[in-house]
Amino acid sequence: MPVLPLHVHDGLGLGPFVVGLVAGSQFAASLISRPVAGSYSDNSGAKRGVIVGLLAAAASGLLYLLSLASSMLRLRQSPFYCWGAGCLARPKVSPSRQP
Repeated sequence: MPVLPLHVHDGLGLGPFVVGLVAGSQFAASLISRPVAGSYSDNSGAKRGVIVGLLAAAASGLLYLLSLASSMLRLRQSPFYCWGAGCLARPKVSPSRQP
């Protein structure tokens, strides 16, 4: 849980509002998925539940690496960036000082 908001804020340079959206959506996803995963594990068996969980964790890890690659390759200017939370981001501009 603490890794994703730090990556969004420090790595991607997004503001606190987007960090809150990410943390809240992560909490909501776990709130929805835990009863479903528990029921699946009870009905299908623990081994099958663990295998499906490991596959889901591997897929999320690949998506995390994709987000790292997009921030490193500066895909922020592409139209795909506005598909996610990138449209909410404001570019960091240092205030100009007048002499």
